[in-house]
Amino acid sequence: MSSEGIRVGVMSAQMMDPLLPVAGIAADARAMEARGFASYWLPNVFNFDAITALALAGAATHRIELATAVVPTPSRQPIAMAQQALKMARSDESQTLRFLVKPPL
Repeated sequence: MSSEGIRVGVMSAQMMDPLLPVAGIAADARAMEARGFASYWLPNVFNFDAITALALAGAATHRIELATAVVPTPSRQPIAMAQQALKMARSDESQTLRFLVKPPL
């Protein structure tokens, strides 16, 4: 959703349902894209890996930007995490990078 240069994104709570298939994330992202949101955000919580789930969302969407709210880095090997993020960013096989990465403040 955007109005006069303002871009609005949505934070999903889909991963909070432990019984939800990961494919539900892709369906949710597709629905938010259809509603006109500019970005789709997932937090990395519990045993839920936001980067992997966003890879599925990337394959199911075309325009919406995909982002993680928080990804704990102390428990992750940096090169493996970078490879995972790059693969996720190209999950839709387009030439457009739609994955938002912001360093911690």
